[in-house]
Amino acid sequence: MIYLDNNATTQPLPEVVEAVASVMRDTWGNPSSPFAIGKSARRILEESRHSIAGFFTARDHRLVFTSGATESIRTVANCLLPKEKFVFTNVEHSVVFAASRCLPSDRVNVIPVDADGQPDWGELEKVLGQGPALVTVTTGNNETGILVDLRMAVLVCSKYRARLHLDATQAVSRIDVSSLLDACDFLTASAHKFHGPRGCGLLFVREGTRFSPMFPGTQEGGWRAGTENLPAIAGTAAALQSQCDWSDMADKMKANRKALESSMLRHLPSAEIHGMNQPRLPNTTSIYIPGCDAATIVQSAASCDLILSAGSACSNSGRPSHVILAMGHSKKRAAATLRLSLSRNTTPEEVESATALIVKLISESPRVA
Repeated sequence: MIYLDNNATTQPLPEVVEAVASVMRDTWGNPSSPFAIGKSARRILEESRHSIAGFFTARDHRLVFTSGATESIRTVANCLLPKEKFVFTNVEHSVVFAASRCLPSDRVNVIPVDADGQPDWGELEKVLGQGPALVTVTTGNNETGILVDLRMAVLVCSKYRARLHLDATQAVSRIDVSSLLDACDFLTASAHKFHGPRGCGLLFVREGTRFSPMFPGTQEGGWRAGTENLPAIAGTAAALQSQCDWSDMADKMKANRKALESSMLRHLPSAEIHGMNQPRLPNTTSIYIPGCDAATIVQSAASCDLILSAGSACSNSGRPSHVILAMGHSKKRAAATLRLSLSRNTTPEEVESATALIVKLISESPRVA
């Protein structure tokens, strides 16, 4: 199998699987228990927390473990202050839109993006000039891979004293995240996007920032209810400990992506890469192929053991990609767009085989008018 859907989830590293199994086998006690096995579990919990915080160079932020990025993002929305507006761009992950629907409509502002996928900074300034706000932006878009202009995001939010939340779900292990916490009040991520286990989300909260947990309880220092998922947390720490060479891996992914795109454009000269001239995640390609029915190609590829997608796994409902539409493109274009996302495990040989198969499937498929 050739797996090119790594923005949906990644394969856990062997050391992650071992860390998860080790905790389940040997340290299965409750971290809140006063007995020896509980104290051992508590030690692993706090050692993992320290290790993960170190990877992000967390100094002024507290790390709260959640069930995943979805819960982390919903929790950030729950931290909205009484007079704040919830502000985000129209290319955010679907969970951000879902969170906004739980708020009064007059407290929600959606900022458009331009044809390059960057926020309309003038519109953002206009909204922030109207009063306090909590701003959410995705560091790297999960469909196009386009990186937000973080310098501008920080500049505008600082100017109006708006609180900033960075959704770094697709960024970890693909770009340098060591300085992101210095720029924001909240940061969210999910372990299964960087070769960790499912079931562990990260939520960093700046010290002194008002925090309103979705599930108040005694765990996580009173910041979240429920026994911590220690196997997944230990697996997450193991995943990040294995990312010390993330820069080399990112370079490898970028080289493979460049080879993939060059080959696709050579064989399909009418195709276009979304955000081609924008800074992007090194592993992500969103390619528009005129006349292609992306959903059909995805299914045909799967029958040949090639896994890719037509957009976000969390919004795979047959509807056109809201990200492509938000960039000013048509539903027809969105329906003819493939997303290919590589990982540190992807080889040049897999890229070459995948490209050849995609080109073959497209040539054999009926063209869509």
